[in-house]
Amino acid sequence: MSRRPSDVRGPVLIGSAVGDALGAPTEFMSLPEIRAKYGARGIREFEGFRGLPAGSWTDDTEMTIAVAWALIHSGHRGDDMEDAFGHEYARWYMTHDPRRSPGSTCRRAGQDLARGVPPRLAGVAGSTGCGAVMRVAPVGLFHLFSPTPGSLISAAKISAYPTHDSVEARMGAAVMAMLIEMAAQHWTAEEATRRVQENYGGTAVGQALRKAYDLRNEPDADAAYAQIGEGWDCTSAVAGAWFAFCRSPSSFEETVVSAATTQGDSDSLASMAGAISGAYNGLEAIPERWRNKVEGYNMLSYLSDRLLDRAAAFWDVDDTDYESLGEDL
Repeated sequence: MSRRPSDVRGPVLIGSAVGDALGAPTEFMSLPEIRAKYGARGIREFEGFRGLPAGSWTDDTEMTIAVAWALIHSGHRGDDMEDAFGHEYARWYMTHDPRRSPGSTCRRAGQDLARGVPPRLAGVAGSTGCGAVMRVAPVGLFHLFSPTPGSLISAAKISAYPTHDSVEARMGAAVMAMLIEMAAQHWTAEEATRRVQENYGGTAVGQALRKAYDLRNEPDADAAYAQIGEGWDCTSAVAGAWFAFCRSPSSFEETVVSAATTQGDSDSLASMAGAISGAYNGLEAIPERWRNKVEGYNMLSYLSDRLLDRAAAFWDVDDTDYESLGEDL
């Protein structure tokens, strides 16, 4: 079932930011510490962290915003898009807030980009960290209008390599962008999992995604997350976010609470799960108490509108110049 573009104005970027803000306080806590503090129901309200007020987000949302602006400004052709991602990641590096705990790979690559290193050369070789997948949701949103399925995959890969130069990171970004696109089109978890298997079942992220789906009814969520991984790498981050969504596909709140109440990269897991659930369930599914308190709500709404308006205008033109570039990465 396809959805009108107006149905996805806001919930992907806002859902991602809400999950990020909810998961940030638990990011560096052990599971026993999390359970001792928040109990069996998990963390359910925003809290301040590292000197930032409740509702603040981390580098995940900062870089998601960078991806959105790159898509808006790039003209969406290969060379232009490559340069746009490099420019926005460099700008992020020069303006980021260290209290938001940016990852070392993104900082290292961002520093090189800011020094003028070309995007194709700046990515950290072999890096499989989750930075390439935590920020890619705008790519899936932009490609709701695309008449060519390969364009999403190409763009997702191009978004990854200025910081993460590895096959695993590029494939993780591609699959995560696919999940956003399919959720916004209201594919069921079963349908989306099957489509990923048909295209990428032989990859590490494809296999991890299938495992996450198969574990969705496991009564002990903590044990299931232990099997999937902690989300520090791109493969387990995509799988962990998908597991959280598959456990409660119709409930945004339960999805992000599950992802945020984890040992590991909980802000990234909850941010990605929030983007998927927001795309699938819509803005009204995000609890008002979170929407009212999340940092930058109006800015994120405006950015979502700009992104979708740019996409609608772009896809009226049949131009896929960049596909061959993405296929080479």
